[in-house]
Amino acid sequence: KFKTPAIVFLLTGGFLAGPVLGLVHPEALLGDLLNPIVSLAVGIILFEGALNLDFKEIKEARFAIKRVIVVGAPVAWVLTTAALYYVAGLSFPVSITFGALLIVTGPTVIMPLLKNAHLKERPASILKWEGIINDPIGAVLAILCYEYYKIQSTGEHAMSGFFTGTILSIVLITFFGVLISYVVAKLFDKDAIPEYLKPAFLLSTVLIYFVMCNTIEHDFGLIGVTIMGVAMANMGVKAIEELKKFKETISIMLVSGVFILLTANIDPAILFSIDWRGILFIALLLFVIRPVTMMASSIGSKMTWQEVLLTGWIAPRGLVCGAV
Repeated sequence: KFKTPAIVFLLTGGFLAGPVLGLVHPEALLGDLLNPIVSLAVGIILFEGALNLDFKEIKEARFAIKRVIVVGAPVAWVLTTAALYYVAGLSFPVSITFGALLIVTGPTVIMPLLKNAHLKERPASILKWEGIINDPIGAVLAILCYEYYKIQSTGEHAMSGFFTGTILSIVLITFFGVLISYVVAKLFDKDAIPEYLKPAFLLSTVLIYFVMCNTIEHDFGLIGVTIMGVAMANMGVKAIEELKKFKETISIMLVSGVFILLTANIDPAILFSIDWRGILFIALLLFVIRPVTMMASSIGSKMTWQEVLLTGWIAPRGLVCGAV
């Protein structure tokens, strides 16, 4: 009705229902189930987004997308960490951990924006792919930074073992993510699964793999389901369009519910405790760090200055960032 993404109203509604009016108390309602429910919902949402990442759609923007992920993410991480440390006044371990998390640009916000904005193919592809690919990368980097400094402070394990174990985990998760997608695709194409059970079978498989990856390392399930989604999107599965519709319906319901849960759970005291340094950091993040990141990413990518300006202005942090 208002030509505005629904998340604007969901965020406002959750904040009014929770902190302002006290009608909804997620922790009291769900107790210990709150975090697992949010975590599983985020996994399904990321998988659904990754199902839309077909390599055939990005012929014009392929190099620009690669630059935004390979160059843009590290630049954003370094600049955000520096701003958190020198401007916001946080300690270095907290700054580098929080900086890693803030390289994400949430697809749960960008996808509705793109549906309303009707952008040209190249900038729309850049924003969509950046959001979905960088979401698990930022989350995992933040977790790894947290674990690294925890180990360093306690001296529990050798650092070499930590890094070797992390790399091995990512390789295994990638391998099995592609393998499971291939097996599911073959089962679907050969009609080994009844048509009416395909969506439920896929959803169950995604959730099981998500939980399995998370048992290896906290939040590594985000990588697993993203790889599964991208793999399935590019395997030419016959039933893929029907599956996309089903998954999109679920994602809409989950995004709506989780956004309300997260905002209803906000402590207003935290918002009011943000001082001028915090406000200055937010301004830098929006008006300096993001534009500089996209300018650095655009070098040699054939992006026009209009595309750099547009993508440099769009970098909302979405559900994954908030949930992690």
